[in-house]
Amino acid sequence: MTSSRIARWLVAALLGVATLAQAQRATDLLRARRIVRAVEARTERMAQAGSGDPTVLRSHLLALEDAARLAPADVAVPIARGNQYLLLGAWASAIEAYRAAQRLERRPETHVNLAHALKSAGCPADSRREIEWAARLDPAVDRQLGEEAGPRAGRGLIFEGDFECGWGGWGEPRTGGDAESPGPGEVRPRAK
Repeated sequence: MTSSRIARWLVAALLGVATLAQAQRATDLLRARRIVRAVEARTERMAQAGSGDPTVLRSHLLALEDAARLAPADVAVPIARGNQYLLLGAWASAIEAYRAAQRLERRPETHVNLAHALKSAGCPADSRREIEWAARLDPAVDRQLGEEAGPRAGRGLIFEGDFECGWGGWGEPRTGGDAESPGPGEVRPRAK
């Protein structure tokens, strides 16, 4: 056998393996999206019925863990996790999930959801910053939210000074070297 013939067979074999791997990734992504759609549909029905059964919400979180294993780069998974935590009233976990989503892809709706979680956690200034980000990404957000957006929404981003609850911009919690700085995922109101 000549070396060119061996090279052709080797390339064909590598292409075959790559195609199979890509097909597996596509299958995993589809399965993950089915899980997310099912969780979102059940959550929507719960919200319409006015119920928020914590047991069901926790089961949704377990299903979303499976989805995250199947498609770790799919932004819909951490957004759905954040929504479940928001409904559970677990503000720090919701904030962490929405920040994880932002690290994957910045979307206006993620900033709005994060703003709700931050406001609920007692961080109104940080919440306004997220609304500002959402308005910058989609100016319609400023019009849709109206008064909730606050007086600074859409008027430029202001990032001077500390963040109110220790959450920095760009999806990362601010962690300082001193013991008083909040750790990752921890939301602690600033002392007055």
